[in-house]
Amino acid sequence: KLGPFLRKHAIDRTVHLKTFENQTVAVDTPIFVYRFLAAKKKHWLQGFRNQLESFRRHNVTPIYVFDGPPVALKHDELAKRKETKERWKKQADDASLPFFRRVQAMEYLAGVPTSTHYTELKAFLKQEGVRFEIARDDGEKHCARLTSHNLAVAVFSQDFDTLVYGGKRLVCCSNVPGKFKEYALADVLNKFGWTQEEFVNFCVLCGSDFGKLKNFGPARSKQMIDRFSNVEAVLNHLCRTKPGFCAPKEFQYKEAIGQFLEHLEEKEEGKE
Repeated sequence: KLGPFLRKHAIDRTVHLKTFENQTVAVDTPIFVYRFLAAKKKHWLQGFRNQLESFRRHNVTPIYVFDGPPVALKHDELAKRKETKERWKKQADDASLPFFRRVQAMEYLAGVPTSTHYTELKAFLKQEGVRFEIARDDGEKHCARLTSHNLAVAVFSQDFDTLVYGGKRLVCCSNVPGKFKEYALADVLNKFGWTQEEFVNFCVLCGSDFGKLKNFGPARSKQMIDRFSNVEAVLNHLCRTKPGFCAPKEFQYKEAIGQFLEHLEEKEEGKE
């Protein structure tokens, strides 16, 4: 719920592609594969043709970023997604179910990218002479890294993890053609008076692919981080004041924080 939380606090602005004229942007590719598959079905690649045409029309240079192998921490989350996909596949193949249920399942499966989709897209980008990179793990982390090292000015994505990973500017599609919503990391930190570490701790407390706590949304998490600064101090407080409280094993907050702050360590190493 990070997006609605930031919009509630007016940490967004409307921009146009012209904003990025003569500049390089990173594109969180898997997000758009899902988006174009959902919107255009068999003609999903046309979505990328249109996007690339728009970039070129406004003299914007994209770097398309693909996911690499997932980090081990995401095992539980990926297992849940696989289970969901297998459940839909069973429903699609189950002749005993009502027709509309099977169609619904087929529609879901049609919107899930396969390795073939990504192979076709890479071939298309090569043919068009467009640069693309394969991340060493999460694509949005690699996109954020590109902005941290000033190799791109913004990340085009719908995934707010981009900001948590340290992406300087996140650009999301809006409901108005040609217009986008931009979220600047500096605005987030200034608005709440947080360091990047505190922002990461806030987001991990809200919940992520690396686990979550029950009954912790953005409002409560903000209150706790404003008071205690980090997740560990919050958990210690809850253990002292809430009889029987125990954080679930799958809430791997230390590892999650390490993942999200990795770019800061890289920058410090670069300075040395």
